[in-house]
Amino acid sequence: RNWLVFFGNLTVQKRPMIFLSAAAKMIKDHPGPLCFPVFGDDRDGFQSKMMAEAQQIGIAEHIRFLGFRVPVEPWIAGCDAMMAPQINEAHGRSIVEAMLVGTPVVVSDSGGHGELVEHGITGFLAAAESATGLADHALAILANDDLAAKIANRAKEMIKQKFSVASNQAIMSEIYQQLAGEAHIPGGDE
Repeated sequence: RNWLVFFGNLTVQKRPMIFLSAAAKMIKDHPGPLCFPVFGDDRDGFQSKMMAEAQQIGIAEHIRFLGFRVPVEPWIAGCDAMMAPQINEAHGRSIVEAMLVGTPVVVSDSGGHGELVEHGITGFLAAAESATGLADHALAILANDDLAAKIANRAKEMIKQKFSVASNQAIMSEIYQQLAGEAHIPGGDE
């Protein structure tokens, strides 16, 4: 069974209904069984809306609401791909977590996602609000194990380098040095 996960609180910004639409397209276009686990707190009443829509369009048996889970890493690692349709996020933590555990990501090209994902290299970027884009890229991952493995491996290495303790120390040190160089101490040597 292929598992394609949504990880995030169920809010308007996270676009859970776009995820549901992408799931419907994938079910229609993919010959094998698919499961779409949804993780996160239901903050805006989306779970009941999603389930009603899933029942109406005939895909309810493919959707699983699993709520908020800690730790998240084993759950994300157990999925074949993560779809993140959210918009206007500065930095999607669940995307970083997925990349770190080797789960390929398909994300909306919105907010800071383009800083985390290099299209076709460390994941896929789909047009914001595009269920079709999310579905098509996720299907490409499912259809090609070599592609999925290459993306997952490159993403994992990039995240380890970009978000390591040493990398963060170097960035913070540079910021402090710039601030110290710009600081003007009143009454000091001029």
